[in-house]
Amino acid sequence: MIIRDLDPNDVAEVLSIYAYYVANTSISFEYETPDFESFKLKCFDIKSKYGFLVGVEKGEIVGYAYANRFRERKAYDFIAETSIYVKNGQFNRGLGKQLYLALFNKMKVKGINELVGVITLPNDASIDFHKKLGFYEAGIIRNAGLKFDKLWDIGIWQKSLWLFSKLTFFLEIH
Repeated sequence: MIIRDLDPNDVAEVLSIYAYYVANTSISFEYETPDFESFKLKCFDIKSKYGFLVGVEKGEIVGYAYANRFRERKAYDFIAETSIYVKNGQFNRGLGKQLYLALFNKMKVKGINELVGVITLPNDASIDFHKKLGFYEAGIIRNAGLKFDKLWDIGIWQKSLWLFSKLTFFLEIH
């Protein structure tokens, strides 16, 4: 897989991947897939501030990952919230791990020292994935979102990037 920064020609494929999650899962709390133009603006705003990566195989985008502002106040400038989406049917191939490791490198260069992942619960696969990449449970917010006529909890998972170099070494030798 080639991992690179998002470019304008990628937006339709990225939106298609996201649309699956909006329509079929509680992973995104959006009720409707965003329109192309607003989604494009959001993606490039995120890319300009934090980074937006796509994973490409055989000319097709198979996943993407990005980081975004955690909270608005200046004091939060050193922490970012991460998001990752892998194309439906492309799971358990290591794509997410590759995308996240590349994103971690990008965040470290930008001076981000803490990452937060927000996981709709229950979701054992996402929890296991985040744990394997060095995230730890920071808390649970009960009844945080309503989708599909059900209230969902969210888990907050955190990762310190100053430990990242040790984790990267470990993952590369195993």
